[in-house]
Amino acid sequence: MRFPEFADEWKQTTLGEVLDYEQPTNYIVRNTEYSNNVSLIPVLTANKSFILGYTYEQDAYNKGRCIILDDFTLDIKFVNFPFKVKSSAIKILVAKDGTNILFIYNCLLFLRLSEQEKDHKRHYISEIQPLIVALPSLSEQEKIAGFLSLIDERIQSCSETIKERKREKAALLNQLFSQKLRFPQFSDEWQQKTLGEESVIIMGQSPSSSNYNNKGLGLPLIQGNADMRSGRTIIRLYTTEITKEALKDDIIMSVRAPVGALSITPFQCCIGRGVCAIRARKYIYYYLQDCSKTWSKYSAGSTFDSITGENLRNLPLSLPSLAEQQKIADFLSLIDERIEVEEELLEQYERQKRYLLRQMFV
Repeated sequence: MRFPEFADEWKQTTLGEVLDYEQPTNYIVRNTEYSNNVSLIPVLTANKSFILGYTYEQDAYNKGRCIILDDFTLDIKFVNFPFKVKSSAIKILVAKDGTNILFIYNCLLFLRLSEQEKDHKRHYISEIQPLIVALPSLSEQEKIAGFLSLIDERIQSCSETIKERKREKAALLNQLFSQKLRFPQFSDEWQQKTLGEESVIIMGQSPSSSNYNNKGLGLPLIQGNADMRSGRTIIRLYTTEITKEALKDDIIMSVRAPVGALSITPFQCCIGRGVCAIRARKYIYYYLQDCSKTWSKYSAGSTFDSITGENLRNLPLSLPSLAEQQKIADFLSLIDERIEVEEELLEQYERQKRYLLRQMFV
């Protein structure tokens, strides 16, 4: 895929010929107790977190557009604002004359360096510089970069909307379950129960790995946080050895680090030791989402974060009437549906971006 006004052949070159790099030594943050004040200098990493927090420290990198590269994971991020970094693992890449940095960033996304990396080891810049890339004229680079930026803006806008919806939901969870916010038709006192009294809890047990398969034999195997995405249980593997079983619509909860990740399974599945199944009303699913501080209390002082079946059974629950429980669950379900719509839109934009990268950089 090319813009019709361009027909010249792309030249073969290397990353070393189009990019300079700078060591991050002068920009490493000294105090890692970050602020949430967005008016301060952001502290960056190249992985999914991107912005770790904000710092009062000065001496930020402020030389214009660049790419930051994690020389362990080979993750990259495009940056166009002043920043500091957390560690020396981050390298700063800048374009040489005749090269558009945003074009090169998209070219690196197409190469998917981080997905080719198998060993977690430090990669010297000298290992990356010889990589061959195809480079069109500067004017075509700028045209491609500008076009792909339009998709990036949609992705960024959609991502920000999702974050805001999730912040709003977290605030509502806190207000609803602390009873600071109630629906006007309800005024009865809430009862104090335990999770064990109000649900069936099945702790997972891992089958032998020799019984795993990806051919759909047996039941889907849910083992931990990797099998949960945005409140949904996903299928990565199957097992023919059924140890402990969850039923459709059970709550799946991670009981090992990160403790407390939740989803609802839309299918019957086998559960490994990293998760448990909780058979309960939808209200309890949302109540558990507001319990993140509780999980950190159970794992305090432990070298490996985990919670036990006894911890879960003894978890205190505040319960309104069944009618109010249903009202709360229905209300929060509507918010989840809105978030899901935005997440599906984000996935569409990201698929579109991947398609365009394949068409333009092939």
